Amino acid sequence: MLAALPSVISLNLHHVPLELDRGFPALAELTALRTLGVRAGSRSLAIPPTIAKLQQVRHLTIDAHVLTGAEEIGALTKLETLALRRLRKVPDAILRCRALTRLTLDGPFRALPADIGSLENLRTLHVPHVGKFKAPASFASLRLHEFKGPPALAKQIQHAALPPDEDELEVQSIEEAQLEHGELASQLARLTRAPKLRRLRISGDHASLPEAIGELARLERLAIHLPELAVLCPAIGKLTKLVWLHLSCGKLHALPPELGDLVSLERLGIDNPALVLPTSIGRLPKLTQLSARMTTLPQELAECASLIAVDWNPPGAPHRHHSPCSASFRRCVRCS
Repeated sequence: MLAALPSVISLNLHHVPLELDRGFPALAELTALRTLGVRAGSRSLAIPPTIAKLQQVRHLTIDAHVLTGAEEIGALTKLETLALRRLRKVPDAILRCRALTRLTLDGPFRALPADIGSLENLRTLHVPHVGKFKAPASFASLRLHEFKGPPALAKQIQHAALPPDEDELEVQSIEEAQLEHGELASQLARLTRAPKLRRLRISGDHASLPEAIGELARLERLAIHLPELAVLCPAIGKLTKLVWLHLSCGKLHALPPELGDLVSLERLGIDNPALVLPTSIGRLPKLTQLSARMTTLPQELAECASLIAVDWNPPGAPHRHHSPCSASFRRCVRCS
């Protein structure tokens, strides 16, 4: 069947049986194949030597609870992207894939290959759900542009700088970004050169938010999850195209009055019981939805003519509540 599809460039196999090797001879005939995904889930998966025939494949994803023959992956020396999921052990064979630029390792493994630093072309590394382990010494030799994983590992990474021309091309294409590790001010400064940026999420242990946030003039969606942030800079009011804003900052007790300058804001989410909204919130002409886990709501909400839905969840309160707002504000209030 597969041999009859020679023009296929992307193929995903779901819940394949243990005897996967019966299918690989046919796969080898798919000469146009560039992307292959093999997802066995909780089943076992055996990688046969015949996988070496798939030299044209550039992107490979393997999702299997038990994997045998993992050393055969090393035969794919031209592989550029590799994702291994659910694995309890990272095979040393991946070190033979010297063309790798992007690697995702997701599973309960406890160690990385000792010579992981030899992947000199690797620029993106994701290890989202690793267990506790000590990274090998060569880990610090990786020159990455992007890393997602435990903060303790992030501190060992040497972030490689792209050549100026290449970096500019990358920045020009950014539409969505997530900032978690590294120096926040320099990352935001870089994003000010991203004309297509529309969505941004900021998280981590940063204690301050640089004024450069106000220069992201085209931003439409912003989520800030900073438990250590105590002051939100007034520059936030410059984001006049912002439509959606979510704040989860445990040490933040007040928002700047410049919040009322967000003339395009339609949805506001607050996850902070101690936070007090400024009276300027009544100046938000397009605010339609408010989701708030906080103690009180300001009377000025009644001035938001477009507001039609409020999800108010006061901490430690009984199940039934009355909105503190005036009678004009009775459009749709749900209290949890």
